[in-house]
Amino acid sequence: MIEDELENKVSNLILTVIPALKVKNIILHHEFNKILNCLDQLSEILKGKQVISKSLAYKLFRLYTTVETELVYVKEGEEPGDLLPQLYMRIMAVLGELFMDYKV
Repeated sequence: MIEDELENKVSNLILTVIPALKVKNIILHHEFNKILNCLDQLSEILKGKQVISKSLAYKLFRLYTTVETELVYVKEGEEPGDLLPQLYMRIMAVLGELFMDYKV
């Protein structure tokens, strides 16, 4: 299934970008762009679905919170630009309809 392939691709990219961000304090822009592309594809595939996998939700949560925390420590000259807002918007596009249908 393409959803599983995209989730695996995102997982592999996360395993590349997070250590570089946490240990070397650098942003791998090319890999982050690949993640954003995968998130765009996931949002299209998951449009209208009421449920996503727990593992995907966890990966997206961990990715966002780690990036948000670690961007403070990025080396000078490594401009994050609009990475965090772009990541947030893409993740919300994947999760958006799930939250829209939530009733208290």
